[in-house]
Amino acid sequence: MFAWLLPLFSNAPRHPPLVPAAPLAGRGTPSLLSLQLASCSPVSSINLQFPSMAARESPLPESPPLSYEAEDDDDDTGLGLALLEESEPFLTFERVDFDPSSQSVNFQFHFCGGRRFRATMNLVGPFESLTQEEAASPAVRNALLHVGLCILPWFWMGYNCKHIRIEAGYLSPEQEFYQNVLSEFLYLHELDRDRLYMHVAAPSGDALPPLPDRQLESQGKAKVLVPLGGGKDSLVVYQLLASSDTTCAWLHVGDRPQEFERSWRLREILEMTQHRTANSAFRFEHNMDDVIWAREVGGTRYQPAGHPWAALVAFDSVLAAILGGFTHIAVGNERSANFGNNVVHEGRPVNHQYDKSFDFETRAHAYIRTYLVEDLHYFSALQHLWEVQIARTFASRSLACPTGRENFLRVFLSCNEALDGDKWCCQCAKCAFVFVLMSAWCSSEHLEGIFGENLYENPAMFPIFQSLLNEDGVKPMECVGTAHETWLSLYLALSMHGNSTFVKSQERAIRQMGAELLHLLEDYNDEHLLPPFLVPTLRQPIMARGA
Repeated sequence: MFAWLLPLFSNAPRHPPLVPAAPLAGRGTPSLLSLQLASCSPVSSINLQFPSMAARESPLPESPPLSYEAEDDDDDTGLGLALLEESEPFLTFERVDFDPSSQSVNFQFHFCGGRRFRATMNLVGPFESLTQEEAASPAVRNALLHVGLCILPWFWMGYNCKHIRIEAGYLSPEQEFYQNVLSEFLYLHELDRDRLYMHVAAPSGDALPPLPDRQLESQGKAKVLVPLGGGKDSLVVYQLLASSDTTCAWLHVGDRPQEFERSWRLREILEMTQHRTANSAFRFEHNMDDVIWAREVGGTRYQPAGHPWAALVAFDSVLAAILGGFTHIAVGNERSANFGNNVVHEGRPVNHQYDKSFDFETRAHAYIRTYLVEDLHYFSALQHLWEVQIARTFASRSLACPTGRENFLRVFLSCNEALDGDKWCCQCAKCAFVFVLMSAWCSSEHLEGIFGENLYENPAMFPIFQSLLNEDGVKPMECVGTAHETWLSLYLALSMHGNSTFVKSQERAIRQMGAELLHLLEDYNDEHLLPPFLVPTLRQPIMARGA
């Protein structure tokens, strides 16, 4: 869709090479006829207009044609002609506004020039005092534009229209964004991957430069921002960083208002870690539940699927890093996110976890440093590890301090179906996979303390376990690991859970498959973006068995 997102959201190969972001698209073919739209922002708000992003040359000439608004009558490229018939429906990303009185950002959209609808992002915690001058700075405006581009798919899924128009800021667009990041949605609804067209209406002049090198790291001020999801992955990132003298802080990104306040688990994690994070938890609260939009799309046959949540967290983190003076963003995306769902849709693989993959990571890292913040290092602290290695580290370090303040077994939650972050649903593929992982390292007593029940004794979960073991079948559209990791975890669980109903029923296959996969425990992925000064710290799960 957009030049900056094309290399980020292309589907990842199984073993993606470590290469810089590919060059992206420049100006293209005739555009959608310009519409003059009235501003609907409140008087107290600040209209943040985003002039331009540098154009790049497209590596995918087979993509559908791009289009731009004409900027003046002397344009010799033939731009400005109407590309679409008036009957063609389109979704428009119109503007971004910051309201200092409520400390909220509004991302405004409309469908075919109709009633406006919006997503909001509230700034909570240390960011609650953002001033008008700070919000209007080029660096913050630039970051907010990118956050809005990650929000846009939430609304597009309700319309599934062929054309999308950008007025909030200039970008060099590229169709491949939606065709890849929404691959799961297109696959589940049997839709054409090449049905999407981008139109950029904002002027290309007055490019917003990236924030120059702040020289923070060279001054001995390395600060690491860790997005907190509440699951084991972000907590392992914390556990590893806590073993060094690295300064770190949490960023929590919520998908509904008051999510953090309503979750006793998140509040307790903050309390348990405050001695190392200085009680700092930067927080952004998103709300995509617009009443106008919900009424317009109510009753449609298109059900949302595969929202680019990890991409949204990535660019929220960039904004937080700019405001908080952080030099590094350490996400907790693991090696198995590079593997798709064993589905190919119209010639391209579907990967539910694409925006957690190494392909996304390398491209996002390069893009952020080129166009947003020159000295900001975006990376995954767990890209070199399999899920089974992460689970071993998480369990062993928590169990090593059973009454200590860093035993996270009781408070972590990876289930996406949990209401208000209260408890595991014990019905979904995510619960099943994490249960298998933890069973390799935890007793039945500990497992029941975490999940509330023993899923190996729940027949309703057996088909889900089987789907996780199937190397050739469609992997659940969830953030789960590979079949090999599931087999190995079951093999390691035999000593403590060999008499449970499900494990016993699969014992022969488990012994045969698992014995051949023990090497995964000491495996190391050389394709990563770990900062050199953190490599010794983050390699601990490999260097010492039981780390």
